[in-house]
Amino acid sequence: NGRYFAVGSFNMLRLCDKTGWSHSRDAPEVGSVSAISWTADSTQLAAGSGSGSVLFGQLVHREISCGHLEVRQEEPHSLTVLNVTDDSREDLQFKDRVTEMSLSATNLVVITSTQACIYSTTNWNTPHIVELRGTVSLILQCSRHFLMVDTINGLQVLNYDGRVVSQPKFAAMRPDALSTLNVAYAPDLIAVIGHADAKVVLLLDPLTGRQLGTVQHTIEIEQVALSQRADLSRRRLVLVDKNRDLYLTPVQGAQELYKLHIMVDSVAWNVENDALAAVADGQLLVWFYPEVVYMDRELLPSTLSKQAADWGKTAEIVEFRDTRVHVRRSDGATVSTSISPYPSILESFCSSAEWEPALRLCRYVKSPELWACLAAMAVAGKELHTAEVAYAAIEQVDKLLYMCHIKELPTIEAREAELLLFRRRMPEAIQVLVQGGWVYRAIKMCIRLFQFEKAYELARTHQQHIDTVIFHRQKYLLAHGVEETIPKLATAAQQLGMLQEDQIRAKVDAEKARERERGGATTQ
Repeated sequence: NGRYFAVGSFNMLRLCDKTGWSHSRDAPEVGSVSAISWTADSTQLAAGSGSGSVLFGQLVHREISCGHLEVRQEEPHSLTVLNVTDDSREDLQFKDRVTEMSLSATNLVVITSTQACIYSTTNWNTPHIVELRGTVSLILQCSRHFLMVDTINGLQVLNYDGRVVSQPKFAAMRPDALSTLNVAYAPDLIAVIGHADAKVVLLLDPLTGRQLGTVQHTIEIEQVALSQRADLSRRRLVLVDKNRDLYLTPVQGAQELYKLHIMVDSVAWNVENDALAAVADGQLLVWFYPEVVYMDRELLPSTLSKQAADWGKTAEIVEFRDTRVHVRRSDGATVSTSISPYPSILESFCSSAEWEPALRLCRYVKSPELWACLAAMAVAGKELHTAEVAYAAIEQVDKLLYMCHIKELPTIEAREAELLLFRRRMPEAIQVLVQGGWVYRAIKMCIRLFQFEKAYELARTHQQHIDTVIFHRQKYLLAHGVEETIPKLATAAQQLGMLQEDQIRAKVDAEKARERERGGATTQ
């Protein structure tokens, strides 16, 4: 499965991790080791020596942990489950040797050479048992079901009762090449780096097995990871490419790749919230709210925590849960470090629309990082008052004034559109206004952004305010002292002839009056 490799030399056999550090070293008196071969399940090896001896080895002393539970394999046919909170211990015996295991907060999945045993962490006596035909090389768990890869069926999604939910397939799939680096798993999505083209990430539905879409990159991708807590519309994918650059993208809608960092060794999402951790250039980086990229990307540096330490060049994030990050250094030692607990508390408040407790928390902590997170979360939740307070706290005066401007708009559609524009989603903002019947405001938005061609197309499509567009275009050209360079606008200006400013102002005032009647506020 690519996690280990064995090295043989004169009177020596060494088991190493994929990053190079040693798990164990034996010194058999057999002369030079000349050949080594692994079994298909990656748990046993055979080595031949120059003296004619054949050595057999079995992987033992493997450990996995999750929260307060720790599972150890001391013998090939048994596991020990330790609960560190009450020092309780459970011994699990199997008729065949254990080849693979995976532990989550709710379930333990154990693979033997012939069976898959699915335990609940609240009951170790009666596991669900699934008979296996192939050799299992990978297990990934989420809250509702788990993914398993074997040599016969390839990708399989099973629920925790042992029932097969789906068997996703894709072109040129090679089960032996699937690993934790090129497969990412969430409750409603599977992301796999394409085997035919490593520049493509395939997005699969775990419940039906069908392909939902793809994410295209310009160079080969080496690692993918999916956020765990949101629904599919807010699910985010991060990928690390061949240059070790880290990118963030949504899995639905316009899949814009946004570069977060460079020289990234390892990356992992928090299991309990939407925080993202990465080891890059000898530092542990934690983005408390990566969604800020799609709300106000200028706040991204303010929501980033950096911890410098001697992690080594090939450090790997083992687990990121709650406020603890476990990192395996290049020498094999696992180091645990803590991050601030306040961003996750703030996220829980904002996700349940408890804005007053969120404000009280930020005022108590007095952290610019926390205020920046709150500003982005408030924009995401369309909570303008909270966003206004947060931007004031971090002294972002221009954005504070813009939030005040949005609050004074008379209609829901206008406020929605201005927030979308603030988030750099202009096409959606215009669509909201047009669908709401506010064509003039959509045209005026394009004019404010100096997109006169787009404004003219809107006016011509809806056969209104063409003269308004030409009027503002002529004012723009006059202010800059230049001639018209857009043929369609020049033609329209000739057809309209001399424009009457008072007539245009009257039409605009009529539109504003209509907005006031609908919204009951003063139009800006």
